[in-house]
Amino acid sequence: MKTRFDEADYQLLWPRALFVEESSRLLNKRDLDDWNQRCELLLEDAFVGGMSGGPLSEFQEIAVEHPWDTEPQKAVPSKLTSKQRFLRDLMQNAELLREDASHRKPYWSQRKNGMRAELARQGVVVRGFVELVEELERKGYFEKRFGKDCVDDRYNGLIPPR
Repeated sequence: MKTRFDEADYQLLWPRALFVEESSRLLNKRDLDDWNQRCELLLEDAFVGGMSGGPLSEFQEIAVEHPWDTEPQKAVPSKLTSKQRFLRDLMQNAELLREDASHRKPYWSQRKNGMRAELARQGVVVRGFVELVEELERKGYFEKRFGKDCVDDRYNGLIPPR
């Protein structure tokens, strides 16, 4: 049976286990004031972007619930909002989501010929780490700890320009 989770715009960039772990952690902190923004960041980073649909756009289309909205009575009332239920459903159906092929185990010939050792050279690793930190900085992950850039107190970033 084909579901929306099989579609290309629902392809994970992250390993499936990491997505489930982060989704679970976020659902356990659903009382945070910026929960929706954190969830949007998770969906933006964990899934393939550039598609017209996908989890992020579907999440953003869910209407914000108001306290006066009534939900049909259930045997056990749900304490989750529509957006939180959406993330829970994604997490529970993670085994149906496509994973990025770049996380596959290298072929036997690649392992045998030492391709992994070549990829792990110090310069390559350092360059990759610097690029990762710069990307996280551009996306605003460090603003909470280091503050936002301000005219009175310039923040020049974590990494000096090259």
